[in-house]
Amino acid sequence: MKIDVNKFNSIVNNIYSELKANEDFISGLDQSIGDGDHGYNIVRGFNAVLELNHTSMNLETYFMQIGRTLMAKVGGASGPLYGMSFMKGASAFKGLDEITFDSFKVFVNNFAASLELLGKVQLNEKTMYDIW
Repeated sequence: MKIDVNKFNSIVNNIYSELKANEDFISGLDQSIGDGDHGYNIVRGFNAVLELNHTSMNLETYFMQIGRTLMAKVGGASGPLYGMSFMKGASAFKGLDEITFDSFKVFVNNFAASLELLGKVQLNEKTMYDIW
């Protein structure tokens, strides 16, 4: 399957739909350890991502814009963590017209490294880093 900017935008739409459908559940999980607004905030962020004009962007630029948008729209510490991680991961797609297995592997590694650095976390500390 070819994953170009248009296909990835379709994936972002699916991510948004799942986040929206589970917004209360996500916020409930956050309630037990935080202020309980993570579901609302991440939905707001991905809703803003859907408004990006992805058709005029290459993959690297699109991922950079996703990061900038999440930084601006997701509240609390999560916005900068997700945003900067997308921005750091974007370099995996430099010069590419489609996402390859190898480029996606680099993206995930860069994303996780950014979470580790910015969040000052390590594996098994029960943070979002453990997911990546």
